[in-house]
Amino acid sequence: MSLAFTADQGAGDYVVEYALRDSGGARIDSDTAYIDSVLGGESFRYMDTAFNDNAGVASCDILSLMNSAPGEPSGTGTCSTAEQDMFGFWEAGLGFTANQGDGDYVVEYALRDADGSRMYTATAYIDTVSDGETFQYTDTALFDLPDVASCDVLSIENSVSGAATGSGSCSLLGIETFGFWEASLGFTADQGDGDYTVEYALRNADGSRMYTATAYIDTVSDGETFQYDDMALFDVPDVASCDVLSVELN
Repeated sequence: MSLAFTADQGAGDYVVEYALRDSGGARIDSDTAYIDSVLGGESFRYMDTAFNDNAGVASCDILSLMNSAPGEPSGTGTCSTAEQDMFGFWEAGLGFTANQGDGDYVVEYALRDADGSRMYTATAYIDTVSDGETFQYTDTALFDLPDVASCDVLSIENSVSGAATGSGSCSLLGIETFGFWEASLGFTADQGDGDYTVEYALRNADGSRMYTATAYIDTVSDGETFQYDDMALFDVPDVASCDVLSVELN
């Protein structure tokens, strides 16, 4: 469904209720779209999926708009749209500096048409962020309509505060056959026996994080040492370095 409206209740999180109707105008069902980080006066041509498979749906109309949580979005950044990937989804480059402390960050951004109307709200979840760290982060928005013309960052929030655990080393091995980066991860398991998760960053020449990769290493013995080769599912060519963000016993 394409929901066209202008946010006239100020900034905040909006709830949009709409009706699904048959060819005679009778309401078959209702559905709700939840749209976060809305800017006051922002225009929308928003794509929402109604969970109704009735073949008799012929039209829809908006029943109500409500700003359920008034407030300005937090954080600022830049966004640039790249080409659609092999599955038709849009890739976006998110630029920002983390200034809310260490933790796991959530970045919401809008995909817009040529008129500037928001078509979709995408969310990037970036774990193990250090305060002051810079990002030029590539994220894939699960949105495949072709007429996206621009994007912009709506909000940046530290959702789970806390410093990373564990440490290690990382060196790039190069790009393998399918175009993905390979990295060698060095560390010593010092949190006991079990299955470990290692998060590491791929960075550009300026040191900005472009991607967060994760290695899952099972059946580890306490005190075991690693020089572990892992493949990051990231195929952008201008990676210059990598570093281990966290080492954690699951």
